[in-house]
Amino acid sequence: MKKLFTLLLLTLAAFTFKSIAQNTTCNAAFNFSISGLSVNFTASVTTVSTSNHHYWTFGDGYVSSDASPVHVYTSGGTHTVKHIFYRSNLAGTAECADSIEKWVELPPMPPISCNAHPKFSFQRDPLQPNKIYFTNLSTPIHDTTKVRWNFGDGNYSDDINPTHIYSYSALFTVCLIVRNEGYTCERDTCISLQVQTPPPPCNSVSANFAWHADSIQLNKVHFINFSSHFESGDNIRWTFGDGASSTDVSPTHIYALPGTYNVCIRIEKHNAAGTAPCVKEICKQVVVLNECRLEAAFTFEAEATNKNKIYFKNTSAPATAVINLQWNFGDGATSSSINPDHIYAHAGTYHVCLRISGSTTCYREICKTVEIKEPEINCLDISKFTLTRSTVNCLEFKFIPTLQNPNWKYFWTFGDGTGSIDMTPSHVYQHSGNYTVFLTVYRSSTCVSTSYKVAETGSCFSCNNIWIKFEYKRESSTSNSIYFHALSNYPIISQTWVITKLSINTSTPVTLIQNNPAYTFHEPGDYRVCIRVVTYGGCVKEYCEVIHIPSPNTACTLTSYPNPATNQVTVAIQLTGPEMMHVYIFNSLNILVKQKDQQGSTGNNIVTTNIERLIPGWYTIKVIYGNHVCYSKFQKI
Repeated sequence: MKKLFTLLLLTLAAFTFKSIAQNTTCNAAFNFSISGLSVNFTASVTTVSTSNHHYWTFGDGYVSSDASPVHVYTSGGTHTVKHIFYRSNLAGTAECADSIEKWVELPPMPPISCNAHPKFSFQRDPLQPNKIYFTNLSTPIHDTTKVRWNFGDGNYSDDINPTHIYSYSALFTVCLIVRNEGYTCERDTCISLQVQTPPPPCNSVSANFAWHADSIQLNKVHFINFSSHFESGDNIRWTFGDGASSTDVSPTHIYALPGTYNVCIRIEKHNAAGTAPCVKEICKQVVVLNECRLEAAFTFEAEATNKNKIYFKNTSAPATAVINLQWNFGDGATSSSINPDHIYAHAGTYHVCLRISGSTTCYREICKTVEIKEPEINCLDISKFTLTRSTVNCLEFKFIPTLQNPNWKYFWTFGDGTGSIDMTPSHVYQHSGNYTVFLTVYRSSTCVSTSYKVAETGSCFSCNNIWIKFEYKRESSTSNSIYFHALSNYPIISQTWVITKLSINTSTPVTLIQNNPAYTFHEPGDYRVCIRVVTYGGCVKEYCEVIHIPSPNTACTLTSYPNPATNQVTVAIQLTGPEMMHVYIFNSLNILVKQKDQQGSTGNNIVTTNIERLIPGWYTIKVIYGNHVCYSKFQKI
């Protein structure tokens, strides 16, 4: 049975399912019903149990682990659906398994209108150039719009306006994907982004070198540069203590006379423009002899059960001539033992040096590279994970695998019929309760592991403890343009704003169904502004406030022509001097639908805007130049 369970896991990981075993205790048969492009699948075994396991492939690249899933296809035609069912015991061993496949024929899907226009901009942090702020400029953006950012370095984000820090310098391809809620409309756009990571801090740079005399020509000394964070563009200078110098990375120098020389290496790294360079220097005494026949040498090997423990063996010759020796293990530790052993605390590459002496005038040194690798990972550990409940929303959880690798595949089921293939997903449950969360990780064809934990929502929030209000600020150039921002102590799902003018002849209220809108009041006076929100958990809250709109001192009226207009609309603006004109077009709900900037000159200026793609209706043109704000209305037919 263990061999059967291993074969089942390998088959699951490869996404190709064949009949694994014929056993009357397991039955993978299923039925289905079709409604448009939505198909309801019902397995023969629907009992929910930790010992029952389902796996479906729907023939369009999507999978499910539910017993009776509902799947919505994005296209018609014939799809091959495969279902595999197996049952395991308490030890996790498969007792039986069965699989079956059927064809599902769907009607052709009618063409879908897709008006998504993805667009974004970015800005570098002035103090941290590898930290990038991305701004989503896509249109249209609704509450149900889904976005997916691919930063080009293996990292992703579903935030509307994310911030990302790159860990290395390169030319990255950054892409933004915009989808609607039903994934029937999807568009993407990509740009190339050059990122230069800042140089390492000066305290991480060190100068270091080793040396040894030539075995044939004793006054010929070979120097080896072991400085950390040394790169090809950095400055290097050697001084050999006899008046000679070199800018080679690892030079060789011939001394004219025997003696003791003070040799120095100086490293200078050039940091970002406007900052001081990073300079490090180290000096060592080099003894040049006429006769010194010592040869420094050593070997090393790792312990079989602990790869971090290295055994070193001194093989210097002649061994009887060695009086003193010193080991430097490259991690700050040293030893004077003949054949020491050393345990490294961390994986990495270390330069190990052995320095020997036969007298006060005979020295030799040799260095080798020792590589300590990360320990092997137990396959059973790759699916371990932690879960954290949000402090703001008790129905929201964050799931984090203990071991993370972008080359592995992660399959989550959240216990409420939903799942994810993200490495570190978040999930919001619809109701309070206890949910068993499973994580299956596929590392290779011979390593698949599954773990589970229980997500407990506990006692959730009360609507009585939630408050809502808003703040607003006026546009600097005109006091009748107001920016509103909703505030709450709990996450908001949707916002509805109602603006009503308070006067004897009460006007028709304006309703804005959007988050944190900007609104331009065309008449002065007092207005009652109300916000109605729906929060997580379905709580509905409302807050109202009266604001005053003063009479604009610099407002003016323009004439639009033609009016009504079909393809373009024009206004004439008289300027007393050259300056930039900013043109904004708002629809009847006071939502900005078009804008342009045009440099104006002294005298009469003609400003024409293309409105071919605007829908029929009434629109307002606002033109700002200097401290003037002018308005005009026109009808699009």
